[in-house]
Amino acid sequence: MADFNLHGTDRLSSLDLSKNNLRDEGIAELSKPLRCCKFLVSLNVSSNFISPKGFLHLSIALSRNESLCILNVSTQNGLNRNRLQKLGGQYMTSLLGTLIQVLNLNSTSLGDQGVNVIFENLAHRIENKEETHVEILEL
Repeated sequence: MADFNLHGTDRLSSLDLSKNNLRDEGIAELSKPLRCCKFLVSLNVSSNFISPKGFLHLSIALSRNESLCILNVSTQNGLNRNRLQKLGGQYMTSLLGTLIQVLNLNSTSLGDQGVNVIFENLAHRIENKEETHVEILEL
């Protein structure tokens, strides 16, 4: 299991851990220090065999982040598929009210139900004039 020691990196602005086979356990461990990265602008955890359980950890860790603008949880070239599915899509909706401007969920097995959950949440935010900064949503 990965041991992420990000102490002293509170000014970390970009982190690319794509294609590292992190799985849910690694994402759970990564989520702990991510809560302290107050200047993190870009996070890439694409192609890491992450299931909805891992996305729950990630969404909790990032839901109070006030700097993250780019989040990539996609699957690259079909490798180490991240499987968001409908449940993971529900977890990701908590991030739609943050500063995230670019959210890449491409090839994450969202399915029609998962896509609908995200679009319904965005539509609700727009109708109720709730804040969202999402400018690019890749599905």
